[in-house]
Amino acid sequence: DMSSLFARYRSGSGGGRSGGSGAEALVSRLLARRTGLPAAHAPAFAPTDDSIQELLEVSPKACAEELGHTFLPCVLAYLRRAPRLLPLTPTPAPDSVLQARHVDAVVAPYNALGGPAVLSFLARGVLVIAVQENETSMKVDRDGLLGQQGVLGGGRVALARSYAEAAGLLAAHRAGISFESLTAKVEPVRVIEL
Repeated sequence: DMSSLFARYRSGSGGGRSGGSGAEALVSRLLARRTGLPAAHAPAFAPTDDSIQELLEVSPKACAEELGHTFLPCVLAYLRRAPRLLPLTPTPAPDSVLQARHVDAVVAPYNALGGPAVLSFLARGVLVIAVQENETSMKVDRDGLLGQQGVLGGGRVALARSYAEAAGLLAAHRAGISFESLTAKVEPVRVIEL
């Protein structure tokens, strides 16, 4: 039901799913591929007849959309920071161009792990950090995709409760610190007889 999804979004507890079929994302992707320019889409809602008191209860995360009746403000705010797309050429790109081989960790919403980008990075052995506080309508989480071990093709999925915790895991990964050593529960030292 769109009204309950919208109400959850306004309260700050709902996801950004607008009830679309996903065709919008495919059109954006096709436009980006054809034009070489970043492209995105945003749903629009009809203005509401809410009282001032109801508007004061809107989550600060949803204020821009409440004023403009679309998700366009947040899309445009970050679209300007999107990477410039380069055409695929037979000659290798210079090292100054960010490529998949330069990526050794990816942060994604907890249950949005079934997309081609995440699967490609997992197959390359890249660490994927799944943020549990950010759930989507995709419903592809670590256990459903990879089982309890969370490993695929050399890549693994680590769970983080929040984006702040994900930042800590990224810092530990970069420093070469085992995630298991960051918890209170550490495996006992094994005795090896020589």
